[in-house]
Amino acid sequence: MSFKRYNGECVLKAPVVTLTKRGILQFSRAAIEKFEMWRYRFVELYYNSATVRAGITFTNKLPKQGGQLLKVYEKRYADISLRSFCDYYGIDHSAEREYELGYNDAEKIIVLELHSSSASPIPVVSEKIEFTKANRKCKERG
Repeated sequence: MSFKRYNGECVLKAPVVTLTKRGILQFSRAAIEKFEMWRYRFVELYYNSATVRAGITFTNKLPKQGGQLLKVYEKRYADISLRSFCDYYGIDHSAEREYELGYNDAEKIIVLELHSSSASPIPVVSEKIEFTKANRKCKERG
């Protein structure tokens, strides 16, 4: 069997976001590509308490109320701060969770399902790993 050289391309999967413990919403590369986030500077946030869904729209003009800065880094990484939004609506961000993104064509809004059944908690690694610059190897701490 011959070897094939990896050309560095990434395989884009379904657009997802990760809500961190600190209340930062991090977008996957697939989400950045699908919604062309590099074109925008701000987001407007919405919440539907009946369906327990959050909505996100993108804009280049700073909204008068509720606007958040969208940080996009070289079309590879994007995030927004949701801590105050989560605290205001009582959205749990005590554990890091990953959510799938949907799109509502009628309202032109990205939909984030916040149901506990749709969220998949990211497993926490219990091992402590220490990185040493001198030998460029990972060592396990006990």
